[in-house]
Amino acid sequence: TNPSLAGVCRTSTACLDPRPNEGSPALTGAAPISDTFLESVSYRGAFSGNMWLNKWTALSQNGNLGNLVTPGMVTVKADISANTTWTSNNTYLLDGLIFVNEGATLTIEAGTVIKGLEQGSITTGDGAAALIVRRGAKIMAEGTAAAPIIFTSELDDVNNPTDLTQRDRGLWGGVILLGRATTNQPTTDNQIEGIDFLTDPAQYGGTDDDDNSGVLKYVSIRHGGFSISGVEGDEINGLTIGAVGRGTTIDFVEVYANFDDCYEWFGGTVNTKHLVGAFCGDDTYDYDQGFRGKGQFWFSIQDTDVAGRAGEHDGGDGVEDAFLDEAR
Repeated sequence: TNPSLAGVCRTSTACLDPRPNEGSPALTGAAPISDTFLESVSYRGAFSGNMWLNKWTALSQNGNLGNLVTPGMVTVKADISANTTWTSNNTYLLDGLIFVNEGATLTIEAGTVIKGLEQGSITTGDGAAALIVRRGAKIMAEGTAAAPIIFTSELDDVNNPTDLTQRDRGLWGGVILLGRATTNQPTTDNQIEGIDFLTDPAQYGGTDDDDNSGVLKYVSIRHGGFSISGVEGDEINGLTIGAVGRGTTIDFVEVYANFDDCYEWFGGTVNTKHLVGAFCGDDTYDYDQGFRGKGQFWFSIQDTDVAGRAGEHDGGDGVEDAFLDEAR
């Protein structure tokens, strides 16, 4: 069987690329592995989309390696209910609200680009495009400084820095993590902001402050914040973090040009470092409902056209405040 590798040669002319092209039979069919040393992957062979030979090998330094893989466009319409890997040789288009369901892990390779469709392009009937990781599911999105994982709009050519501006906000939804850590709410089943409970239950809360929703590292989330309902204040944040536990890793994450908050925490205990919030339409860092995580090395820059606060730090969010006022 021809594995359809991108390029095989033995000269220093940037003609060696041992990764499989889109459609290669090597990209699927790997047998499950249960081993403490071997990694379980979905592809067969040494490579999928990640060119791990770059930078450090003589093959790279002497000019043998090229970037020859034929890129693919993969439209994602269905929720993710089994372990799945998104590879960097593809661009993934979110056609509506895509949920990672309980028990499933979504792994995203370094250098992968994920784009949310505009409302008018969505074919699933959903009101916006977003990635939502449910309680009991995981996302393993570990990019690098040289190969970050980018979530952005379908309108964004990530190779053209001038096609969209810092004021192009609300072009798609955003990224939502939901966990089982504690909040100060009276229930452990709370519906997350921006998602309609009647059509798409997306609940957070629990009793496990060490809950693990996975890894976000070297991830950039751009041009989001669309409101599904059309109601002002009901927009999706760039990164929404609902009752996420301290077993989760969030480090080196950027939210850029989001229509609503860059980041919003609803309770939980997750610790974060090296966060960037740039040119969002509302607050940069907003937390409430008893958020108790630690944060270090947070940076905020706001535009002059519209902005909220660099930080809105509340114990409550209005709902429990009203409850306390009634109790008094």
